[in-house]
Amino acid sequence: MFGWQEKRLREKCAQLESRCGDLIESVRELRDERDELTDENSDLKAENKQLQQKRQMEDEMVAHRLKIREESVKMDADKRISEAERKAAKEKDDGIAKVKDKYRDKLENQLEKRGDEMKEMYSEILTRLPDVNMAIKQKS
Repeated sequence: MFGWQEKRLREKCAQLESRCGDLIESVRELRDERDELTDENSDLKAENKQLQQKRQMEDEMVAHRLKIREESVKMDADKRISEAERKAAKEKDDGIAKVKDKYRDKLENQLEKRGDEMKEMYSEILTRLPDVNMAIKQKS
């Protein structure tokens, strides 16, 4: 009476042992997979950290290059402004020099004209005056 139950129980035990072995193997596989995933996760975190550092360095380099470029543009602009101011000052000085030259020429011409007019006037005056030397000779 118990023979067939015992046989059945042994079959069940064998099935359970087989299933238990499969489960143990599954647990080992899952643990191995977990360990691999943990290692992969650590590797990915390290890679992520490296990529973040690389990105930060690249951002800093871009910012540095941008700053250098801005300074270069500012220096070029300052240089152009100073050149334009120097050119404008030179043109102004040239204009002032031309006005001075023109005024000096005009003044010299007027002085020369006045000098000629004075010579002519004195010449006319002297021609109207009697000859003093002649009068002195006659008295002596």
